[in-house]
Amino acid sequence: MAGYGEVESGTFIDVPDLLESKLSDTAISRGLGHFIHPNDEHAAAQFSVTAVQILEKLSALIPANPMGTYSTESSEWKYSTSRTKKKLQEEQICDYFNAIADRVCEEYGVASDASGLRKFASMDKPPAGIPMNSKRKPDGVVLDSELSNTEENEADWSDMHAIMRLRVTADSASFNSAFRQILDNARMIFCSQRIRRFVLGVIFISDNTMAFCVFDRSGVLCTERFDIMNDPEKLIRVVVGLLFADLIDLGYDPTVTVRVNEGGDGASKKEVVVALKNVEYTIERTLQCGAINSRTGDDLLPYRT
Repeated sequence: MAGYGEVESGTFIDVPDLLESKLSDTAISRGLGHFIHPNDEHAAAQFSVTAVQILEKLSALIPANPMGTYSTESSEWKYSTSRTKKKLQEEQICDYFNAIADRVCEEYGVASDASGLRKFASMDKPPAGIPMNSKRKPDGVVLDSELSNTEENEADWSDMHAIMRLRVTADSASFNSAFRQILDNARMIFCSQRIRRFVLGVIFISDNTMAFCVFDRSGVLCTERFDIMNDPEKLIRVVVGLLFADLIDLGYDPTVTVRVNEGGDGASKKEVVVALKNVEYTIERTLQCGAINSRTGDDLLPYRT
């Protein structure tokens, strides 16, 4: 994903069942099971739930806990009564998605301080301190809870599990602009995280529509826009999937690790290690230079790989 042209050549829009396949009931069950049974691998593996079943639990909480619940009578997600203009839109949306996750934790007995919990968080500014950066910050990101709870969010690209773009207007030009910006954000994550196979992201529009995207190093797949009020089960997949699914389902490659070795001169060196069948291999970068004859045989053409 070195540039827009390269990404756009592998762009597919309105991919059917993309959300249901990436954040499937199996992925949700596997991730949520580990949080419910952190000390019992067998019980965690046996746990099974569907997005529809989670939605039913949240719908049954009306009207006792309006924040983070869904009303089947009015077909709408309930926002907090304290929702005001004092907060930026991205803060409000992140707070609301986190409220859905809080309801899930309450209903399934997940401890609020459980290890590995993640949260949506708005970004104050793009991460700094690197030579190459995105022109615009992500509107929202998924971070580990301890990072999302800091007063000023200064997370690095290497900390981000997933990304979100927001738009106030629902016209095609605005959506396309958000799409190009989230492409740029995904590019930065790939540049910062060598162990990522793919990155998940969402584009959320103020008319309550959303698109789900899957980025890899060759391009992007994207769903058609769906209405979270008319398709509440899809929002469950997005929120519960991004916040509770195992890291492998969020695009991390468990066979790859990045190690920092301290050299004899005090300098540190990073190396990428791949583990296959319990054998570790260090990936090294090499540069080969040479020359070949041109088709006419008159000139030597330099090359490098």
